[in-house]
Amino acid sequence: MKGHSKIRNKLIANIFGQMGLVEAWGSGIRRIISAAGEYGLPVPTVEVFDDMFRVNLYRNVQDNVNGGEKGGINGGDNFGDKARIREKAQKLTDIRKGTHAVL
Repeated sequence: MKGHSKIRNKLIANIFGQMGLVEAWGSGIRRIISAAGEYGLPVPTVEVFDDMFRVNLYRNVQDNVNGGEKGGINGGDNFGDKARIREKAQKLTDIRKGTHAVL
């Protein structure tokens, strides 16, 4: 993977830097892919568009999986709780709606 290193999202760059996933500009994606393998996660994919790219990170879906009828019921029950928690977090942190999805 070669190319020009340019910070496009300073917040994400800062978070990954604090997590120790970025030690030098231009090495982050390689380290993230390596870390995913170390944790047994699916390998992240990189999609390149005209003047941008997207890195898709995946979680281990085998942990805490709810499926079938109970999964749908529990998921619906938990949705309201998560929405209320998110609203409280937005008020406490003064994060505007939609920004939490980026974080």
